[in-house]
Amino acid sequence: MVIEKNYQKVLDEFIKKNDNKPVNLFAVLKMDELIDKWSVLLAADWVTDEIRKQTFSSLANILIEKLSEEEINEIARVGVLGTSHHLVELFLDKFQTGQYIDEDARINGNTIHEGYIIKCEPSKKIDKKQD
Repeated sequence: MVIEKNYQKVLDEFIKKNDNKPVNLFAVLKMDELIDKWSVLLAADWVTDEIRKQTFSSLANILIEKLSEEEINEIARVGVLGTSHHLVELFLDKFQTGQYIDEDARINGNTIHEGYIIKCEPSKKIDKKQD
């Protein structure tokens, strides 16, 4: 679908412009009362409070660069979070890359009316065995 392709381009450019750092979650969702507008959610292990504004600005600039004016006008909000945020943890547990949400789904009290999970990849944790 066009939405998926366009937002995949946004994600690819974001990763490229951020030193190829991995992104764990990138989703485009119509949520809650904003049923006609998209919420864009990006989460990565490396996003901290100290760099959240810079990361948000980077994503916003790429959205403006890669999407049409019409597509930009369809965005209501953009969120940039770390992967330890409770909502992100729920997304990483419930959804998978490439998933399309076409009927109401509930997550942490939020209703997702429609959505595209462009990327959903939990962090790879290394289990350390104790001897």
